[in-house]
Amino acid sequence: MPQDPKSVLTGGIDATPDALRAVESGELDVTVLQDAFGQAKSAVEASYKMMANQRVPSPQWVPFRLITSDNYQQFLKN
Repeated sequence: MPQDPKSVLTGGIDATPDALRAVESGELDVTVLQDAFGQAKSAVEASYKMMANQRVPSPQWVPFRLITSDNYQQFLKN
C-alpha cells in the first residue's frame, strides 16, 4: 500500500533560496545551513591558537543550522 506523501518528512541541504521558498510553501519540511560565518569564525580562532602555540582540537566542528517553517524567515534575503 503506498504511503501518504504528507506523512513523510522531506529535507534538503544548504538552505538555498529555492529550498527556503519550498519550506515557506510547505513542500519541504526542513533544510540545513552550513554556517559560513561560524566556519570562518572557527577557522580564525583556530589560527590564532596555533600562532600562540595553543592546542587546537581536531576536528573543529561547526554545527549545521536547522531551518524549519518556524525560522526560515530569518534566512530569507530581501
